[in-house]
Amino acid sequence: MDDFAYKKIWTELTKKEQDIVLSLDDHKSMKASDICIATGMSNSLFSQYRKKLIDKVILTSPSYGYVELTLLRLHKICQYYE
Repeated sequence: MDDFAYKKIWTELTKKEQDIVLSLDDHKSMKASDICIATGMSNSLFSQYRKKLIDKVILTSPSYGYVELTLLRLHKICQYYE
């Protein structure tokens, strides 16, 4: 996928969604509780954004309590747009 496609995805995310994406590593599952700590979100607030990002096919939940990015290089490319 070209970088301009990632830029479009990035610009359509809210600030909180962007914070979540930046707190993740590419294709590395992370605990939801660790993301909450990194972003300063409560568990209930994170779960709302988690659902939105899963619906947008940005995140996936490989197992209970864990999430990971679905798009290759999204984290690295989005760091440049921040």
